[in-house]
Amino acid sequence: MRRFDVTLDHVDEELLARTRAIRDFENVAVVSQADGVKMTVTVQASDSSLEDLMRALTANGQVLRDFRPVESDPVDVFNRVVRVAVDD
Repeated sequence: MRRFDVTLDHVDEELLARTRAIRDFENVAVVSQADGVKMTVTVQASDSSLEDLMRALTANGQVLRDFRPVESDPVDVFNRVVRVAVDD
């Protein structure tokens, strides 16, 4: 799983729909900030999911102010391990 913090000028329903349509999409959270709108997007780890995310974010000329990966914290790692153990 990979998580990215993305800051844009604005977020509309079309952008959210494109983001949710990404292959291996997991989750998106949106928060308004003074310098724009921050989206935290979680996808399964793959090169294609990152490429799809970049296409979704810039498809209609959105101004991308910031894009950075978010490191997994210990709680995320624990939740993934527990989820795998429960699924087995």
